[in-house]
Amino acid sequence: MSYPNGPAHAHQNIRKSLTMTTTARTKHENPYAGAYADFQKQTESHRLVVLHDDGIYRHLRIQAPGTRMWSWDVSTWPGHLATSGDIASGFIFSRIEDMLDFFTVPTSKQDYYTDGSPCIDMHYWAEKLVGADNLHRARIYSHRVFLQNVKNSLEEDENLGVEAQEVHENLVAVTKRVCARHDFDFDYYLTIQNDETRLPRLEIDDDDPDEWEYFGQEIPELSPVDRRKEILNEAQEVDEYYEAAREWLREHEEIFGADTWEWDLNEFDTQLVFACYALELTTRRWREYLAQKPAPAPTSHIPGALQRRIDEVIGHENYASYVLDGQTAKPNGEGYHDVVTIEDLPAGDSRVTAFTLGPDGEIEQSVIPAPQTRKKS
Repeated sequence: MSYPNGPAHAHQNIRKSLTMTTTARTKHENPYAGAYADFQKQTESHRLVVLHDDGIYRHLRIQAPGTRMWSWDVSTWPGHLATSGDIASGFIFSRIEDMLDFFTVPTSKQDYYTDGSPCIDMHYWAEKLVGADNLHRARIYSHRVFLQNVKNSLEEDENLGVEAQEVHENLVAVTKRVCARHDFDFDYYLTIQNDETRLPRLEIDDDDPDEWEYFGQEIPELSPVDRRKEILNEAQEVDEYYEAAREWLREHEEIFGADTWEWDLNEFDTQLVFACYALELTTRRWREYLAQKPAPAPTSHIPGALQRRIDEVIGHENYASYVLDGQTAKPNGEGYHDVVTIEDLPAGDSRVTAFTLGPDGEIEQSVIPAPQTRKKS
């Protein structure tokens, strides 16, 4: 490939392309930052303890060494996961066959928020709680959410919102400018602005569109931002329970309107939030455990009846190896055995035992004599 402006131009294009493709993602504030900070502080030394591991049937424990404080257990079985312990206790989730897969947060969503917390869709996870009313029970009234709703509504209000404050500031600036041009005291102007008998005639600049638009409008005693602070301070004094918040909103219907009954004043209970963070940590520790776990030893596929007889006669792990599937048979089929075991005896000798499972389910066993070795003369 040739470049019209030489290699330097090509390098600039490459650098520009790389710059465009590596733009950093903007991180947002974690809505559960307080709970996550507590969780992080209390679980920084927690480790995974595998109490049971049989396919999807598992019992896992996450705890700090030597204490059960802030610990929890996770039990899984097909299609379900349950939590118990000092925190995050009493939740049962159901969605897919292996629920540890469901609660695994992708690497791309780790360190998602500004506090380093992972991106967890609390509502989506809570929807997988077992029981028709469990999602409702997992949400409780939040005074913080109530105040946030009040704040958001005020900031969007036509008369009290952010845009109304910009209009107010323009109105004040224009009025001050006109008063100054006529050597008229602005503060005194505010006291008489609604008294036409005392208000002097102040000429505006015909070439100034702002003076045409704003001058002469009433300037309220409190700015929109000051009025918002006043109302929000009043809301902060409301008793912190659901009914009190609803009653206050009804009393201030002229400000917030009649649709505040649609506001959701609840948020997820802290224990459920802890449970979600606990499950994310559990699955992360579980993946680390699997990555370090040695591969399972190959199985012998011995029929169950034969295995039980071997366990009775010899013991489950007291023999060295198996010979399977007729490997001892002669070409004519003579000497066929299903399993041959070789035991190491204390005296340094070995014993070979043959087991055969007949078509009627009967098991025959016999000791095969060790071959005689010819002594050197």
